[in-house]
Amino acid sequence: MSLLFAATYPERTSALILFGAFAPRDRPGPASPWTLRQGPRALEEAGRRLSDACQTFGSAQSRFEVARTHLDLAVLAHALGNRQDVATHLTEAHSLFTTLRVPKYVDRTGQLAREFGFRLGEDPAR
Repeated sequence: MSLLFAATYPERTSALILFGAFAPRDRPGPASPWTLRQGPRALEEAGRRLSDACQTFGSAQSRFEVARTHLDLAVLAHALGNRQDVATHLTEAHSLFTTLRVPKYVDRTGQLAREFGFRLGEDPAR
């Protein structure tokens, strides 16, 4: 409501403080199927954006969003054929989701690991 008030009456608003305001993630993101079909330049840009997002969420101490971003980075690394990064990001996401006690995402992380051909905790060089 405060955002609506500030937009409606800017002359009556001197400042607006938002805490924990992030863009919604239900639209096609950097690791969406659409992005993955766009080619190498789009994949590189997606990687940069996701890495920046991971740092931003980390500095905001939003561990759930950090974990979700690691899932996106794992999907992107898989598209690029980087097995070591897939393992790193899935392991990090799994660890965070387990710590946060989010079983839906723990299961999703395990499902992605199986789809990508390895088990969590396994050496990706094999």
